[in-house]
Amino acid sequence: MANLWKKSGLAALALFLSIVMLTSCSFPTRTGYSRKLGAYKPVPTVQKQEPTQASASATTPAAQASDSTKVAKAANPATQPAPKKSTAPAKQQTKASGGKKYSTLKEYTDSWKGTKYVYGGSSRKGTDCSGYIMNVFRDFYGVSLDHKAAAIYKDTRFTQVSRSSLKEGDLVFFGDFWGISHIGVYLSDGNFSHASTSKGVMISNLEEKYFDSRYKGARRLIR
Repeated sequence: MANLWKKSGLAALALFLSIVMLTSCSFPTRTGYSRKLGAYKPVPTVQKQEPTQASASATTPAAQASDSTKVAKAANPATQPAPKKSTAPAKQQTKASGGKKYSTLKEYTDSWKGTKYVYGGSSRKGTDCSGYIMNVFRDFYGVSLDHKAAAIYKDTRFTQVSRSSLKEGDLVFFGDFWGISHIGVYLSDGNFSHASTSKGVMISNLEEKYFDSRYKGARRLIR
């Protein structure tokens, strides 16, 4: 009888220990669930997001290329076609010291007609022969000359020309045994403009006896 109670006690103890162990053990975790006090409730799961395409507002390569082209054009205005330049020859005009413009040498020399002769002068108030030629070449040709006919005759910027080949703008010289004493500028048809001691600035002709006998040669500006 004692053995029976002993066996029954051991069996009861074993059963008790089994129950205690079962109640104290954790149940295995199931995907998507968690255990709370012996009951299973669904646990919200976070689904893995798949890679999405670029937003609709993203710039496409074609749009980027178009924008780049616009920026390049804006930054480089030099790429625009340049306006065509006129190929028509410009008409030469000379502005005299008085401010008026002259398109021909004859027109310029005519503006000096009647200016009185003043020895050593070089203005429209009065001028000598070399002072007058100084003004002609400065205003019409942009060339500075000496205020002496003899010095101009030796100026190396000029070359000698024959009387038969004279052209507008050539310088004609006159003198005597002592050397060069007078100067004028050739126009055309034997005519030249000069400052005469008796009549001031005027036009004369090389065939006139006085000038023909005193003619010493001609010089042309080397251009």
